Amino acid sequence: MAVTLYPNGVSNALVGSLGAEFIAQDPTRVSQFFDDFYTISAATGTTAAVWRALGSTPVAPTIASAQYGRAAFAPVGATDTTYIQLTGNPATAAGSLNTTFFGPSGVAGAVRNDLWFQTSFQVSSASLSVINAGLMLSIGAAADPSAATDGIFFTKASGTTTLTLRAIKTSGGTTNSTAAITLADATDIKVGFHYAAQDNLIYIFVNDLGVGTIVGDNVPTVGLLPLIGHGNNTAARTSSWDYVFAAQSRLTEYSR
Repeated sequence: MAVTLYPNGVSNALVGSLGAEFIAQDPTRVSQFFDDFYTISAATGTTAAVWRALGSTPVAPTIASAQYGRAAFAPVGATDTTYIQLTGNPATAAGSLNTTFFGPSGVAGAVRNDLWFQTSFQVSSASLSVINAGLMLSIGAAADPSAATDGIFFTKASGTTTLTLRAIKTSGGTTNSTAAITLADATDIKVGFHYAAQDNLIYIFVNDLGVGTIVGDNVPTVGLLPLIGHGNNTAARTSSWDYVFAAQSRLTEYSR
């Protein structure tokens, strides 16, 4: 296979900036978080941890014996749920959530950030489970993420294999995608979105392919945090998560 070599690097930095002198892509363009789940620190209650386990009788996830690292979720009871949300500071008690990803700030003249989120996961029962994954405000320890008042997240109720993207701001104007995202039992699926601030659109991706957009009018103006997990229905279900990626742009000229 023929390749083209750029020995001095390929840059996406602004001309004349320090990043233009760097031999790789400019790492300062985005603020980002990535967890590949080779290890996990997740705790219930008020114990300090990187992730906080929440839901109805949540069980802190464990690392599965699988290539690339995976977090295994296994809430026990027939109606139990387990989700994890980033705490932002492992030195403080869970619940002190200070790592935030912002969309439009709502302040005149302020930066309107692009947002990105992606995860890869599978669930034992594609139909009889509840799924939530994306960016949302800090969730209470026993709260239902499906009912979040602010967030951009993929969600699925029990009784259907269709995953949808929801954008909701201050409890109003819920928007669901019309793109059909179908889950299958014990089968990995990669889902993600990109909120493009200048377009005011949320681009939806499934297995690295664009499948649709929704208008970004309901992108929250509050800080959001990554959250993933599932809920059982009628019997115990399991889910396995390969990674979580979340990012926000620093400057508006980086929008598409």
